[in-house]
Amino acid sequence: MVIWGFYGYVRGFYIDDRDLVVDLGRPGRAERIGPGGVAVYWWVLVLPYLIAAWLIVRGFSEIVVAIQLRKEIQGEGCAVLLGIIAVVLGFKLKRLAAAM
Repeated sequence: MVIWGFYGYVRGFYIDDRDLVVDLGRPGRAERIGPGGVAVYWWVLVLPYLIAAWLIVRGFSEIVVAIQLRKEIQGEGCAVLLGIIAVVLGFKLKRLAAAM
């Protein structure tokens, strides 16, 4: 899908003349962004948010599991630390994605 998106963006693939037309500041020329361009933009804008959400959920769940199993396992402090690192990285990635 991503390869098709890049092909559509570079080639200017569009279905109709009234598709998404974006003026990029070139005099007398507008870029046509069809389904391929939309797919590329979707991956660029949405994928960092998905990864950030995954990191945050994984980090919190790792912290909860480490706290619940603290009497049965050794090294629960490392598990909590890894969970905290995952949560922090998730929030940093979310902030970075919002700045794009």
